[in-house]
Amino acid sequence: MPKGGKPDKGGPGGGGGDGGDTGAADGSVIDLGALAAKKNFKTYNFHPETGVLVPYFDYRNQNGPAEDMVVLGSSGSEMLYLDEANDTATMGDGADWVVGNLGDDNISGEGDRDILIGDFDGGWSTYDILGDDTLDGGEGDDVLWGDTYRTIANGTPPEGYPDVSGGNDSLIGGAGHDDIVGDSRTLDGVTGGDDTIIGGEGNDFMWGDAYELINEATGGADVFVFEDGSNDDVIFDFEVGKDILDLTGWSGNFVLDPTYTEPAGEGEPDFTGTLITHTWGDPGAEQTDTIFLLDVSISEYLIA
Repeated sequence: MPKGGKPDKGGPGGGGGDGGDTGAADGSVIDLGALAAKKNFKTYNFHPETGVLVPYFDYRNQNGPAEDMVVLGSSGSEMLYLDEANDTATMGDGADWVVGNLGDDNISGEGDRDILIGDFDGGWSTYDILGDDTLDGGEGDDVLWGDTYRTIANGTPPEGYPDVSGGNDSLIGGAGHDDIVGDSRTLDGVTGGDDTIIGGEGNDFMWGDAYELINEATGGADVFVFEDGSNDDVIFDFEVGKDILDLTGWSGNFVLDPTYTEPAGEGEPDFTGTLITHTWGDPGAEQTDTIFLLDVSISEYLIA
């Protein structure tokens, strides 16, 4: 495989570091840099009525109304949980962990290794509609999940409720070696959203839907967007006839190898699929980008 094998699917690791800030907030414009001197708190939120900073779980038990909020991150490492509104979080240069909620959130990680989750970091779902989120990792080796850790359909929705499905998210990896998942680690009996994934610079691993689909879950119609300088990327769940490769940002020519094989480690099966190689740049200084479609052969693949 162009980047050296499949990643560990155990879920995102901790994005913060020693001395990092942790907080949650609602209904305010919040500058986390102003909290830099507060190094002894755990997880906090702003009470929606009083505006007073209170312990996060105390706040959650009060069930206050959710309001749109804007969060400005500091240069430290923050852990931030948003609420059920349409929130915007622009983090700083630290290694941040940001979790959205049911709203249509806009989350930017900026620098360092960020973990951005569009809706929840726990397994969930019953009859709520997951948000249509925009996640931008920025620089650094980021982990982006459009929706949740595990999206589950618990039975048949009551009358008036839609079927559970993933949000229609936009995920931008930016510079760095990113892991980008359009929906969830696991889709359990639900339909994935129609997501747009832009890897950006760096060697990226991409899933339009999830690491795994179980209990008759189905993937959405996803679009993978590439430009010059996208480097070596791997798509693990490209669905022929449903997903789209948008190569309009490539300025040069490309060729297909429909029977590409990448040797795996000792005792492991080789990786096979279609390798797309794109060459661009000035003569004598050409650069090369590749896309590896795992388990997709040219006999199935059509370029319009």
